[in-house]
Amino acid sequence: MFEYFPTNYIWSLGVAATLNSGGAIDEVDRACRPIREAAEKGDAGTRDLMLSWKKVADQVADQAREAEAAGHLRTAGQKFFRSSVYVCQAERMLSSEDPDRIPFYQQGLDAMQKSFDLIDPATTRVSIPFEGAELPAYFLKARRPDGSPAPTMIMWNGLDSTKEHMYTSGWPQEMAERGIS
Repeated sequence: MFEYFPTNYIWSLGVAATLNSGGAIDEVDRACRPIREAAEKGDAGTRDLMLSWKKVADQVADQAREAEAAGHLRTAGQKFFRSSVYVCQAERMLSSEDPDRIPFYQQGLDAMQKSFDLIDPATTRVSIPFEGAELPAYFLKARRPDGSPAPTMIMWNGLDSTKEHMYTSGWPQEMAERGIS
């Protein structure tokens, strides 16, 4: 595994996941470079990580808004996507008690929705009924060449990842290309 932070496996894993999910190496480096010292402290600097990654995510989202205003919708959608990737990777490092965790996660959800609106209208947010509650999910409708209905696969990920991590991994897009929603 690529170890941006040689003494902090968890943060390095987040960097590798971000790069594997469409993060731009320059932007990831700008988010990580200021927190190298904090990484050596182990998990003690998770708030430092969030603030540094948020700064870059905000810059990229600002660039996305500028591109959208200029009519460069594909560029805007790609930038909103990357902004959401950065937020979603950094958010998972925060303590569940952190008062900024929910608003930060919402920032990632909003950026991802803007990305869907601009460059991925085939993906929609859905709710799946489950044991008296609802599970939020993303649905990517596959288009089959013969027009027949596509089978649907539901994927639940676990541990500390989210539906956003699954979406940005490219897995749903690969399934849709194979004719599976």
